[in-house]
Amino acid sequence: MTLKKLRISIWSKILYRLIGNRFYLEPEFFRDKKIIVVGPASTAIDELRGVNLDDYDIVVRMNKAIDVPLEIDGKNIWRCDILFHNFVEDGPRSAGKISQDGLCRSNVKTVVYRATSKRKIFEILSLSRRVPFSNSGVSFKIIPVEFYDRLKVRLNGCSATTGLICLAFLLRCDFSHLKIIGFTFFRTPYVAGYNDEVRSSSDALAWARAAGQHDPEKELQVFEEELAQAARSGRNISLGFRLASIIGAQKTSGG
Repeated sequence: MTLKKLRISIWSKILYRLIGNRFYLEPEFFRDKKIIVVGPASTAIDELRGVNLDDYDIVVRMNKAIDVPLEIDGKNIWRCDILFHNFVEDGPRSAGKISQDGLCRSNVKTVVYRATSKRKIFEILSLSRRVPFSNSGVSFKIIPVEFYDRLKVRLNGCSATTGLICLAFLLRCDFSHLKIIGFTFFRTPYVAGYNDEVRSSSDALAWARAAGQHDPEKELQVFEEELAQAARSGRNISLGFRLASIIGAQKTSGG
């Protein structure tokens, strides 16, 4: 590491320590709330049938969700109160651009960034001042870097997906009810329009594992651990039928 990079690294960590907590997404915000998390798996469509989103205080979605409506019985569902996004907006692994039109169309109130390093503090400051947020009245929050670091250790050094970070964080909050649908941990394709390069379960797994970035099996294991801990704490949680069946199959096989 050059002297310049060393100085930047040191000052970044100091600055993060001084002001990083200004941007933290606080667990207290979710206290006694009824929350539904809608993931991008193709199963979300069937799992949403019969569900009235108006019954929930908070609808959480991620990445490209504000540009990809969920079509249920001929009606497009856009609602997204909180958007978790990795802010990879360009390139082959783009999670979609965050536009003012998209934020307004889905009535997004908060965007959450999964900051992966304290050295990202300058990026955090820059993102928080972006025009789409300031013009739309959307708040910008981050998941504490320490939370991400602990997940990364449990994932044997692999990067945690936006979905896992979202679920792990929410499972530790004191909500009144948390419903999780549209998650299969890369065992199914995505909803139409989200990532059309992924056409099968094998495509989904290959996409996740590309360049050694994510570990779907380990992510599922960590999720199950978080889910079990939340259940032991008496929290009220319900899962979409496909995720419930995946977890049941894992337990049956001893996984």
